[in-house]
Amino acid sequence: MGNNRLNDVWSSTDGITWTQETAAAAFEPKSNFVALNYDGYMWVLGGYSTSSYDNDVWYSADGVTWTQKDFVDVFDPRIYHAGIVYNSKLWIAGGSLISGINNNDVWVYP
Repeated sequence: MGNNRLNDVWSSTDGITWTQETAAAAFEPKSNFVALNYDGYMWVLGGYSTSSYDNDVWYSADGVTWTQKDFVDVFDPRIYHAGIVYNSKLWIAGGSLISGINNNDVWVYP
């Protein structure tokens, strides 16, 4: 999976000119995560960090300040999952678990 995972955050209003909002967000550098816009916030879910599959969930209103969302029944750590906002809910589905098994579950918030 390479060693070049990052946790910087960039924004653009036109897709041509980019501004770095932060060089180091609060979450660990990661890859293979889901990023969504939901309820006025940017969300980062799961992925692969330094040496582990993740099931962490982070949100931010500005891309600079990130807060980890605490869940009681959070999804299993995974990579390569899909995410969508539908019917005013945040959804993730599938992905690969640390065991190498492809998962077919669906997780919905709230």
